[in-house]
Amino acid sequence: SGLFSGPYTWDTVMAGPEAADAQRAWSVLDAHVADVTWAPSPDGGFLDAGLGAGDTEAAVGASSTAALVYVPSARGSIEVDTTVLAGTANVRLRWYDPTIGAYQTVADSEPQNPDRIVAYPGANAAGDGDWLLVVTT
Repeated sequence: SGLFSGPYTWDTVMAGPEAADAQRAWSVLDAHVADVTWAPSPDGGFLDAGLGAGDTEAAVGASSTAALVYVPSARGSIEVDTTVLAGTANVRLRWYDPTIGAYQTVADSEPQNPDRIVAYPGANAAGDGDWLLVVTT
C-alpha cells in the first residue's frame, strides 16, 4: 500500500511526466506567491464562475499584481474579476500549459473587467485538461 496504486515506486513516479508538469506549474506559482499580498481565494473574489467541485475544483489565488486559477479539467469557460488587482492598470491574460511550460496569450493588454469571461483553451499539449490562467498587471 502507499500513495500510488499499482506497481509504481516513488522513484518511478518522480521520473514521470507528471512530476515535470508539477515542477513547471510550481515555478509559475512560486513567482507570484512571494508577494506579501498573495492569498488563496477559493470562495470567490477573483474567480466568479467555473470553480468546479471535488476532483475538478479549480485552485485560485491572487495578490495585488497577479491572480492565478489552476483548472484541473476541461470546462467551457471561466469568469474572472480582474478588478481585484490593485490600481487601474491594464491586465495581461495568459493560459499556461504545465505539460510543456509555455504560455498561450488570451489578451496582451486590456482594461480591468469585473466580469471577464475567458474561454477554456482545450486540451493541453499532452492531451490533458489542466491549465493555469495567469492574469498580471
